[in-house]
Amino acid sequence: MHNLAYILHHSARVPSLLTVLALTSLVRLAAAAPPATAPAGEERKEDAEKNKPLPEMLVLGEALGDPQDKPVSASFLSEEDVKLFQIREPQDIARVTPNMSATDSGSNSFGDVYTTRGIANTVFFGAPSTTVYVDDVPFGETFTYAQYLSATNSVEVLRGPQPEVVGRYTSGGLINIRSRRPGSIFEGEANASWGSFDAYRFDLWAMGPVTESLGFRIGGRYDSRDGYLRNPLTGERVDDQDHWGVNGGLFWKPAPGWEVSLTAAYDEFNNGAPRLVSLDRTTGFYTVRSDTAGRQNLTTDNEALRVSYDGSGWKFLSVTSRRNWDLDPYVADLDFTAIPAGSVELYQDQELWSQEFRFSSDNPSSDWEWTAGAYASTGEINGTGFRFINFPNQVMTDTRHDLDEDTQAIFGGIAWKGWRPITVRIGARADWVQRSIHQTHDINAGGLPLPRTDFDMDDDWFHFTPSAGIDWQINPNVMAYAKSSYAFKPGGFSAYSDDPDYIPFDEQKFWASEIGLKTKWMDGKLTANIAAFYNDIDGYQVERSFTQADYAVFNADRAETYGLELETRYAVNSNVDLLATAGWTHARFKDYTDPNGAVLDGNTPPFVPEFDVALAVDFHCANGFFARLEYLLQGDTTYDDFNRPDFEQDSFGLLNATAGVRTERWTAAVYATNLTGEEYYTNMNTDIRTGAVGAPREVGVRLGLRF
Repeated sequence: MHNLAYILHHSARVPSLLTVLALTSLVRLAAAAPPATAPAGEERKEDAEKNKPLPEMLVLGEALGDPQDKPVSASFLSEEDVKLFQIREPQDIARVTPNMSATDSGSNSFGDVYTTRGIANTVFFGAPSTTVYVDDVPFGETFTYAQYLSATNSVEVLRGPQPEVVGRYTSGGLINIRSRRPGSIFEGEANASWGSFDAYRFDLWAMGPVTESLGFRIGGRYDSRDGYLRNPLTGERVDDQDHWGVNGGLFWKPAPGWEVSLTAAYDEFNNGAPRLVSLDRTTGFYTVRSDTAGRQNLTTDNEALRVSYDGSGWKFLSVTSRRNWDLDPYVADLDFTAIPAGSVELYQDQELWSQEFRFSSDNPSSDWEWTAGAYASTGEINGTGFRFINFPNQVMTDTRHDLDEDTQAIFGGIAWKGWRPITVRIGARADWVQRSIHQTHDINAGGLPLPRTDFDMDDDWFHFTPSAGIDWQINPNVMAYAKSSYAFKPGGFSAYSDDPDYIPFDEQKFWASEIGLKTKWMDGKLTANIAAFYNDIDGYQVERSFTQADYAVFNADRAETYGLELETRYAVNSNVDLLATAGWTHARFKDYTDPNGAVLDGNTPPFVPEFDVALAVDFHCANGFFARLEYLLQGDTTYDDFNRPDFEQDSFGLLNATAGVRTERWTAAVYATNLTGEEYYTNMNTDIRTGAVGAPREVGVRLGLRF
């Protein structure tokens, strides 16, 4: 039962010194940088197109470009893709990306697990496996990935470790999201939709110039729907959701090549019970018999100061950011029956401050490319968890924990393309991670308090990540590449264990290697890419209960994952586009004995789908009519390291459709998701035998206005 009892992870608070350093660097660089006029900048871009340089390393990406020419397995979603796939949050991105997945417990990222190529975060206490950046600002732990996206310009998903790309460690992969930025004209967009379960969604954004050098962006969103789950005892729907949020920013260009932006966002979620049902129920798929009225109240806010320079042969970026996440409270049943046997009440907050610097070359005529950067973050997680057990005896537990983390990293890479058409790349990264925990645990049994447990622990980890790669531009339309990195996830501490031997857990380290082929055909109308990967993992982190009092992360000695990824897009003609992606991951424990002595060699790690497929066809006519049909297929998934059938979800597919009419300004459409009414689980909890049911069929209408 400790499993349902909470989240945590790392957070941070960057020293004010780093902000001072960022501003000092800005002043010095502004003084040292030669003036770059707009015409010269345009000439450099034109020359770059004429010379057709080999792929650059991703460093800044003001408007993320299609990574078709980057030597890495990557997916790209344009602004139009984001709309057609109805992508609202990072979870949605993972579901349409090969060999990437995200669970969904109906709790706005709380307790969710992201996997990329078989590398997963643990539910509550481990570091992220898939790192998310929005406008160069990193998220903290996976449970904080509760942010609806606004005015999205593009999304780039890089699979595998990316040690030289961003400051925060990326052991499994990187989701890099870029929002639209204001230009020289005023523009905006308003969207509204209504669908099944009284699902209302409204969003609005606007941006434009204030003066010649100052622009703004502002946006807002409101979402609500009735619950999917019905309690036959009360006749009520229990998992209703309600959310509103605002965001905005100022963008100042004080001199040619320079931009200073200040952005902020706030979101508030006031939801009902988590979307969990008993796996042992005998009633309908979307029914729950619970005596506890669950609820989830969550607020998030983030602020960032971003300073960038793109000038004479080099680029610079400084980002100072703060993210705050506050769960107050999370209330849920523990037995999911009408019997008042137990419940849980959780409170948690996380504050993360981070500072990141990036430098890179920008000289297409040179045989050399380079990147360099530094990153630091500091944060704190405070959590309180109450469990109330009424049967067979009355027991109340009160667990409180404070988790602190400080991280520092430096990274860099060099690419030499003097032996054309071959480019050789080497890079390195060094991470220092310091973590500590203060935990108290009080138990009251039958009205009598038991002795308190009280722990203080700390540890630190250092990891050096070398990387090497080579890519061969066989011809302008075909690239072959190979790369390898030694990646890691830091160790940490589990807050729901009474045994000091089980509170700390070790880091996870692995060699990650891949080879790939990227191709373009028919004057770029058809792209087809394939990649193969292999990960040899030491200390694979697993999290679950193994005694009544211990819910913790522990390490499997060795695991391995390998697989394939395929992606293709084909513009058949001016009216029809096809998209197809597929991923296959073979993940197995090779040497794994759990804390109770169970030998689980050969088992599949939890949360890793065996395969995934996305198929889509788009029709768009000159008269404004458009239609889209898509099919998303996910393979067999186990949610249990014992691989028990009770906690496995068989493969399932979701059929979604949209049709409508659009003009230059207006869009009107009807949509349907899960058109066939598939019944499936998006997560399972082995301790309390519950499953998170997937969304049922929803149909509705959407209206949009661009101005």
